Amino acid sequence: MRTIKDLLSITPIDKTDARVLLGHLLEQSLGWPRSALVSKDQEKLPEPLISQWRELEQGRLQGQPIAYLIGKKGFHGIELNVNPSVLIPRPETELLVDLAIEEIKCQITHSDQVLKLRVLDLGTG
Repeated sequence: MRTIKDLLSITPIDKTDARVLLGHLLEQSLGWPRSALVSKDQEKLPEPLISQWRELEQGRLQGQPIAYLIGKKGFHGIELNVNPSVLIPRPETELLVDLAIEEIKCQITHSDQVLKLRVLDLGTG
């Protein structure tokens, strides 16, 4: 049996990616918080979990995005379910949402009339 420390030390994938994937797996399979990556790094892990880890590791080695491997992606304070049939939200899109919100607030604040705002969403796939 292997430990968290073992898996993280021998993985061929990027260490940050490995921590994200393994943290997700520990949370989903064992109900452990992500802090277990440090607090329980010497505990022996069950074989079924190690098999799941190998599948995630292989997927990442094949270039699959982390969001597809774990099935979720955070966006503007919400968690979205994602899979290969869905586009993964990009950080730039989150920035555009922030800028749009600020512009709308500015328009509302500096107007003495009721505004009819129209939003056009282009190029979202």
